Amino acid sequence: MRAKVSLSGKVIGVGLAFLAFSSLAIAEPTTTVPLTVSRSVVPAIGLSYIKTSGSIPQVSSGQPGLRAVNVQLRNVVVSDLKRFRGLAVIHWKHLPTTDRTNTGFYETSVDRKFVSASTSVVSVLLPVASSFPLGIESEYWLSRTIDVRTGRRVSLGEMFARRSSGFGAVARVAARKIVTSSQCARQSDTGFTRPLYRLGWLPVPKNYKTFALTANGIAVGFDQGDVAGESCGSVEVVVPYKPVLPYMNSFGKRLVFGVRQAWMK
Repeated sequence: MRAKVSLSGKVIGVGLAFLAFSSLAIAEPTTTVPLTVSRSVVPAIGLSYIKTSGSIPQVSSGQPGLRAVNVQLRNVVVSDLKRFRGLAVIHWKHLPTTDRTNTGFYETSVDRKFVSASTSVVSVLLPVASSFPLGIESEYWLSRTIDVRTGRRVSLGEMFARRSSGFGAVARVAARKIVTSSQCARQSDTGFTRPLYRLGWLPVPKNYKTFALTANGIAVGFDQGDVAGESCGSVEVVVPYKPVLPYMNSFGKRLVFGVRQAWMK
């Protein structure tokens, strides 16, 4: 997998992360505890010309109700893998016979920095790299945030009291980090390409659909070519909670204060 533009910074402990915005006087759930995350293997897709590799996160702790969480975590990868398989079959049919000695790949991984798991909320951001035979590598992100109490998937927008203000707060930090912290992205933010790539971080839900609640803040993944040139690969930023929490509703705050760094197995 090509090295990506990473603006996530250093991972800090969960306790320190909460101290950063403790002035908001929101009670941290005392009964919330971390969960253990293991890795299951990405399944093969039955095509000799596509190699699959990498991991799918799975939660384990002995807590009831986690089966539904694990089904969602697995499905987010398997569904994307099925989509890729369909496109790979079409691509293979159009390859000249002389070029069919080449293979493609599909790879994902579990990065501890972008995984949190507790008895309140499970949230993951997964990098994916893929390529068809003789194709160009593509980098993008998959994600899932799950309210453990209900087993329901959560979108970032429903955590805000006012969506426009909430996305605006996230976008202001994300845009600054993208432009100031990456030379590759900074070079993309010039000339005629500048307006194009700036569309990728506008404060609208579709630009922030791929995210995870982590110990350091809201990790947002931008697919290759969304906010910077293709050569920059996929991009991720971590937006600290402090500037965003004032725009969250009680549901969003409950999830944030339920975040725990996962125990990785």
